[in-house]
Amino acid sequence: MDTGFRPEHVLLAPEFPAGEWINSPGVRLTSLRGTPVIVYFWDYASLPSLTFLGEIRRLERRYAEHGIAFIGVHTPTFSFERERQQVVLSTQRLPFSHPTLLDNEYAAARAFQIPRLPVAYLIDPKGKIAGSNLRGMMALEAKLQKTLRDLDPTASLPSLNRTASEQGAPELLELYAGVQRGVLGNPEGYAVQAPILYRLPERRRAGRFYIEGAWRAGEEHLAFEGHSEGIIHIPYEAVEVYAVFSPHHDLIERLLKPEPTTIEVWQDDRPLAGEQHGDDLTADGRAIIDRPRIYHLVRNPRQEQHELNLRVRSMGFSAYVFGLWGAAS
Repeated sequence: MDTGFRPEHVLLAPEFPAGEWINSPGVRLTSLRGTPVIVYFWDYASLPSLTFLGEIRRLERRYAEHGIAFIGVHTPTFSFERERQQVVLSTQRLPFSHPTLLDNEYAAARAFQIPRLPVAYLIDPKGKIAGSNLRGMMALEAKLQKTLRDLDPTASLPSLNRTASEQGAPELLELYAGVQRGVLGNPEGYAVQAPILYRLPERRRAGRFYIEGAWRAGEEHLAFEGHSEGIIHIPYEAVEVYAVFSPHHDLIERLLKPEPTTIEVWQDDRPLAGEQHGDDLTADGRAIIDRPRIYHLVRNPRQEQHELNLRVRSMGFSAYVFGLWGAAS
């Protein structure tokens, strides 16, 4: 999405709308006049956002002595990201604790006219939007340094360097599972009204995923509805594989049945080798799905061609998106 918005066209940053906050009773931008502010929009179940948060942390550390205020705005992509407790759990795992607005109705996103997620804006001491990372984090940092030198021409500032994400970062290919943006490759297509029993087609190609067993789709997820086993097949060429999973797409079901579910992660029709295990796999190659979030499944030594096989036996298990990091362009 590109709204055509450019931060330099705005005189003053919009005020935050009323809403729930984490790590703060609430923040008003007018109360921060005289202070440079970084406002960043993100969502917790997004691999680009998690990488972006590392860049926010880098900025915070590099300019720790200059009194910059950092304010997060959590802007959900998936419906479960509107659940306060899920965002709280995710922020507790971050290496910083910034005031964070829960923008569940996208009021702040509309006010700032954000063109994409994630995105960060620099607000100068007069309350004007002075820069963004839309042309890269280095461009934002250059604007930040100008702002700091306007405040103190003698300020000692670090040298500007491109971040890792700007130095030929690996390509990310996302395969969505639900009806809305989904790339299901089975000829049966999506089953929405009732589950259907899928058969695996003989021919499968990268850029799609395929399923076996009884499944039913929602707008943003694909749920297993069988009593035996379901399998998700993902032909791919990439270095690493991530995915967004949930024990169940429905909050009430997760509250009634809080026990985690388990899936087996195979590759090329055999258990995944230990040295290829992602961070969220157990020693025996299982992923324990305890809540809706990102799971790191596979770490290949290099960009390789494989077919990932995810073996599911828990009814209600839901998949949202598969992220192929270091994918072939």
